[in-house]
Amino acid sequence: MPMSGDQASGLRQWSQAHTARDDDRPTPAELVVMTWQGSGTGSDGLVTRLSLPEGVSRWLPRELVLSAPLPEAVPDAPWWVLHLTQLEARSAPGLAEALRALYHTGMPRTVLLNAPDSTWASGLIRAARAHLGVTLMQEVQAWHQAVTASLSRG
Repeated sequence: MPMSGDQASGLRQWSQAHTARDDDRPTPAELVVMTWQGSGTGSDGLVTRLSLPEGVSRWLPRELVLSAPLPEAVPDAPWWVLHLTQLEARSAPGLAEALRALYHTGMPRTVLLNAPDSTWASGLIRAARAHLGVTLMQEVQAWHQAVTASLSRG
């Protein structure tokens, strides 16, 4: 639903007021953690391993369960992780469908893949690149640098 002119103007004024006051307090960064089966996946351990972007005080993890109905609006955050602790071959079509849906609703083009089983991870990486144009990266520092570079390009 598009914003009315008054809403857009109010949002612009709010943004300018908060930008103009030289607020140097570090802010949290939203980290979207995509899982297949939901809670209990150890995403807290993942969050402690990820370095923070400059000027950010902590991660605010938000979990998206890919095996459940997806939200209509996805988080507008550049920091996304596909955190798969286990995945069976029969789940692959459902995972592909969920990733396709997220791609069409605004998933970033660079995503960290945290998956212990490298036998199927390489196939997932190739498929995401070929069919969605999404780069799944397994090296944390390279992912961090790629996302940071994309943010600086605007």
